[in-house]
Order: sequence, then structure tokens, then C-alpha cells
Amino acid sequence: MGKEKIEEKDVRLLRYAVEQAFDGAMRDGALALLNRLVDSASEAANLEEELLNLKGEYQRSMENSKRGAFKRLDAAYKRKCRREKRMAKGQMLCADGKPVMFGETLYGGDGRDWLIVGIAGAWSYDVYGLHVAHDGKKEKKPLRAEWLVHELTDAGEEV
Repeated sequence: MGKEKIEEKDVRLLRYAVEQAFDGAMRDGALALLNRLVDSASEAANLEEELLNLKGEYQRSMENSKRGAFKRLDAAYKRKCRREKRMAKGQMLCADGKPVMFGETLYGGDGRDWLIVGIAGAWSYDVYGLHVAHDGKKEKKPLRAEWLVHELTDAGEEV
């Protein structure tokens, strides 16, 4: 069953055929039925056109959001790669001027020890540190390299 647009001339021809074929009350009933069918068909065509427009808008918005999501992921990946290169070259430095390396234990300004376990892809953080509290609770957190030092003084303050 093919979809064809109903044109006004087709409707006029159908009305003429109904008027010629029926008389009296039958003609009035057949014309009323024909008018309802034409109205339903035109409303269905309008709804179909509106649906196609909405589908197109949805597809465009999805493409734009995919493009935006890809750009954000790509930017985070590139930042992470740059930080990995800086760390490998020994250019990612702590507050005490020494390079940060994987597996090292560094100390924050609050005296807590952080095991360096990864590179952060976030905008403003450099590395992921893992802190194990005395009760065994683990905390993984993104950190800036300049917040960390290699050694603490006797008073527990940064060197």
C-alpha cells in the first residue's frame, strides 16, 4: 500500500461520483463519511510531517551532543597524555621541586601520606593519590602535584 498525497482534485472527483451514485439521505451520509475520511487523511499527513520534522531535530541534536561529548573526552585524553609525558620526563614537580613518579609516597599539606597511583584526566588535577587511613579505609583522590612534598619535617609540616 503506497503512500500518496490526496489532492483537492481527487476529492472533488470523489464527491462528484458520490453525488451521481447516491440520492437523498444516502448521498448526505456518503458525503459526510467522505468529508471525515478527507479530514482524517489530511490530519494524518500533517502529523506525519510534524513527526518527520521532530525526528530530524532529534537526530541533529544527538549528532551535536555526540560531537560535544567526543570533544570533551578527546580533550581529557590529551591532557592525560601530556601529564604522562611530563611525569615520564621528570617534569611534573612537587612543592619541594622533586619529580613525581608512580608508586611514590608523597605527603600533603595536612600531613597525610598519598601513594601516587595514576594520572588524572581532570582539568585542574595532575595525579591520583591513594591514602589508607589507620582504620584501613582507602581514599582515592585527584591531587595537584604542587600540593605534595617528598618528606615531612619532625613537626609534621612541609619541607
